[in-house]
Amino acid sequence: MQNRSVNRDDTPRVNARALAVLGALCACFVLVYARAAGFGYVWDDVATIQENAAFDGPLLDGIRVTQHGHIDPSLTGLPGQRPAHESYRPLLFLTFATEVRLFGRSPMAMHVTNVILGVLAIVLAFDVARRLLGSVRAGLFAAALFALHPLQVESVCYVSARADVLAGLLALASLALALRGLGPLAALAFLASLFTKEATVGLPLVLLGGAWFLRRRELLRPSAWLLGALPLYAGLRSVLVAAGPSSLTGSRPIVNALLELPGFFLHYASLFAVPRGLSTVRPLAHWTLAGWLLVGVLSAVIALALRRGTLRADLAVAAFGLLLSGVTLAPASVVALMMGVAADRYAYLPVFGFSLGTAALALHVLRGRPEIATSPLVMGLAVVTPLTLAGVSAGQVSTWASPGTLYANAVDAEPTSAMAHYGLGLVRANEGRWAEALPELQRAVELDPNHSRARNNLAVACLHLGMLDLAESTLRGTLEREGQTNFRAWYNLSELHRMRGQTAESCDALRHAVAVNPGYARAVADLRACAEGTTP
Repeated sequence: MQNRSVNRDDTPRVNARALAVLGALCACFVLVYARAAGFGYVWDDVATIQENAAFDGPLLDGIRVTQHGHIDPSLTGLPGQRPAHESYRPLLFLTFATEVRLFGRSPMAMHVTNVILGVLAIVLAFDVARRLLGSVRAGLFAAALFALHPLQVESVCYVSARADVLAGLLALASLALALRGLGPLAALAFLASLFTKEATVGLPLVLLGGAWFLRRRELLRPSAWLLGALPLYAGLRSVLVAAGPSSLTGSRPIVNALLELPGFFLHYASLFAVPRGLSTVRPLAHWTLAGWLLVGVLSAVIALALRRGTLRADLAVAAFGLLLSGVTLAPASVVALMMGVAADRYAYLPVFGFSLGTAALALHVLRGRPEIATSPLVMGLAVVTPLTLAGVSAGQVSTWASPGTLYANAVDAEPTSAMAHYGLGLVRANEGRWAEALPELQRAVELDPNHSRARNNLAVACLHLGMLDLAESTLRGTLEREGQTNFRAWYNLSELHRMRGQTAESCDALRHAVAVNPGYARAVADLRACAEGTTP
């Protein structure tokens, strides 16, 4: 069995030429994403950053609040409005809060920070890859795939996806420290990663797998440190989180996600191999059977090779990379299954696992046939592949310029997606282009009759266009589907009655809206006008 020494002194050293290539790679990354600095806020950025009142209060209060509490604390306690999952990310909030205090709510500063974090992640990815692969060149190739792959565009260009970039960066730092045998520091970086986004919770299992696959017993001690950080994380979270709803994810979604995980993994592996149809609303492919078959075959092959002592070092690293991708995709599969969307940002750290596995397989082939290692074809592929990915990524970056370009691209990429049509319709509505918003919202409702927001905003579009009968049937249909608990539908129904001159009916609808959500300021103010005998 081929196996590298576990002595850290045998780690391939980085010379000036390798540093120059790494610098060029980082420069290429910056060049691809530089124009994002001129972009504004899109999608959830508006609620998460631009209009988030949590940044105006005491910093400690903001750190002790969960994600949904930051956006709208009143929603978490409403019937029919409870979030399907809850997250606690104080370090993410701290980065945003720091920038708000230094630069205001400038989107440019936020975008620049994301790019800087991306550069740091590339450097760490190279360090981890070269240590695992035992090759500087292979490490550079893995880092290039990781840095320039189009699946990374959403994580870098979407400000609210900083959680994935920062958590991935800290997880890579944890791996780099663990490979150096610095268990306590690796655990600290792991803990920081968890407080940025919980998706890296399986990192100790990845290290344990590495100790097994790679025959590197020195990884057991850092693995123990990371495992020890988990109860510490749970304890700190329980102390830090302010009173309010805790995690709202039950056991059933988790079990369903675990059953779907192999197909989820296969879906992202296919997107890594052939990045196609990239959009923010790509539907989740349910490749469950094919995924389980793939996992079964790979597990059997690896187990047999380990038992016979024939798992070569490069193939062991490839197995480690696949394990890293699968384990770090697992938490995202819970949310993806609830939302029905396979977002690119879920793949930020998994892309490194795929890149590491690809580089390891390539290295295995080249070590088996050293005579082709310096051939023009191989050297050309090593350069052309990352540059091609960079070109695709650069084109994809432009779609994040504005909400309009973002959702227009989503509709083109996924014409049967209700979320895509709803997003484009909402953008047109916010621009006051109601005639253009109407068909998009109608299409969204046709594709997903249970899409509450699409139905509600379709009614709003009808109100603006004077289509009162269609607005009423849409609103009453929404209330019937949701057990009369949609306070926005009640408020819009009051507006419809007001437009018809039906004051009593309008005030009655306002009472229902306030009964569902007593904190809905617009409805409260209009209801006060009803009590005073004036028209809302």
